[in-house]
Amino acid sequence: MANLAGGYMGLLTGPANIRCTSFGVNSSQEVLFYNPVLGINDAVPSGDSTKKEVPGTRTTNLKRIFRPSVINVGGSFSYPATESGIETFYDYAKNGGYIDELNFQYYCGDLIGGNGILFTDSRVNSFDFSIQAGEIANISVDIGCKKSEKVQLSTSYTDPEKLITWDVIKVVTTPEIQHVKGVSFKINNNLSPIYTAGVTGEESLYPYDLRLGIQEVTGSISFYLKQGQVFIPTTKSDPDTIEITCPGLTMKANIFFQTTQAEGATGPVVCELPFVGVGNIFDA
Repeated sequence: MANLAGGYMGLLTGPANIRCTSFGVNSSQEVLFYNPVLGINDAVPSGDSTKKEVPGTRTTNLKRIFRPSVINVGGSFSYPATESGIETFYDYAKNGGYIDELNFQYYCGDLIGGNGILFTDSRVNSFDFSIQAGEIANISVDIGCKKSEKVQLSTSYTDPEKLITWDVIKVVTTPEIQHVKGVSFKINNNLSPIYTAGVTGEESLYPYDLRLGIQEVTGSISFYLKQGQVFIPTTKSDPDTIEITCPGLTMKANIFFQTTQAEGATGPVVCELPFVGVGNIFDA
């Protein structure tokens, strides 16, 4: 039996073994209708009745013509960061490459031989890392796929893993920010499915390609305000930098800190400073 800890809803296997806390990657398809000139409940006009409806002469042979639309496969899943698989989806998001295959299995008793879903030719649309002081690092991934199909899994994963907690996270910024309370870091690839004509059968309804858009990096860092430490608008042309280090992964980027204002409070004052990736983002 696969002994997943309480609170985990399923197991993702393939490029990494991940115990998901939420999973919403699905196939979706709409129905396209071609409406005729006459509705199914309209009377058929003829002769002297061309300008009025004749009771009892409703059509019975009109059909609502339809066809299935294109198929979209994608969605998101989230999981607590562990030392063994934290870098996998970050690398795919950063580099924008295809994932050869991605298996997912909802936990349901005996994992081996159970039904799962195989997602093929997938690309990471976004990767979102976040952590707050005293808590566990969390990761959310939005993904797009070309296809999905039902499969039987022949492997399982029951090894214990060590979660990544705040005490092993190191955040370094330029300019220096002290007394950090939390940080988030997101890569967005603005993925778009591409559909093409000329392909017959069901293949014509699936994406031909998953096209990468302009890559964006955004995030924020929160810190305790102490000794009048504030950020004001700047005219400098050189980027700021941020480096987030944890076991198994280092995220480093050229960024621009946006301005913020601290709000008054009777307790500790916490500032949240947003940032955006600039220049050659990952050449910091």
